[in-house]
Amino acid sequence: MDSSIWFKEIMSIKVPNLKHKDLTKLLLLYYLIDYNLINSEFTIKSFSKYVYRFYSDNPEYAKCHPSIVINNIGHYGVDDIVPFVKQELEEWKKQNNESCLVINNNKLIVLIENNDNKLYAFTKSIADMLFIKFTNTKFDYKEEISELNNLTQYDLDYINSTRLVNRILENMQYCVCCDKLDDLKVVNLSDNIELINNYDNYVLVCHTHFELYKEGYYKFDKNGHILIVKQHPLINSKMHISKKNLI
Repeated sequence: MDSSIWFKEIMSIKVPNLKHKDLTKLLLLYYLIDYNLINSEFTIKSFSKYVYRFYSDNPEYAKCHPSIVINNIGHYGVDDIVPFVKQELEEWKKQNNESCLVINNNKLIVLIENNDNKLYAFTKSIADMLFIKFTNTKFDYKEEISELNNLTQYDLDYINSTRLVNRILENMQYCVCCDKLDDLKVVNLSDNIELINNYDNYVLVCHTHFELYKEGYYKFDKNGHILIVKQHPLINSKMHISKKNLI
């Protein structure tokens, strides 16, 4: 498709002026821009992760979403929002007889013949204009987190004040020690400082097991088993992290 069709297509994006707003179509524009993906195939799952991170990092927008799942995104993972993302993309297709967006099963591609740097610049200017129009705020978001870059040791209280918690919630929404679902905190599996930005080096625990971890009652071995350092009735040797959560 020609770029003129693309610009006409994205200019037609509408977000109803209602209490509940779904920004998925606009987020697709920013995803394409951030990762230089025009004319490159990607999966609905990878885009859904971007959408998930935007809403988990910006709860004010999550609360305005029509989906109860996204309203309570901290209790759900990326896989849970894929159907909502796919629905919005299919609606995009239905609204445009000619569309640069191609959906093939679980894969997407935006095909534009005359693709150059100006295309990305114009796409961003339109996306920015629409985002302000529909939200009354400027789009200012990057999914990469840099809050831990300057840490020289694990400071769990500080780490739990950063967006890293949201990244761990993508794949886990329960305490690995007792399966509680509320007031979850992250703890690190390894003390190796080189792993501080590795999301696989963290698991979630409830507030009680978080405090016990900080007080040195237990830690984890490389196989995910609990190593009891000091006895406590809320810790037992049968506790084990599933292999999919291990680095």
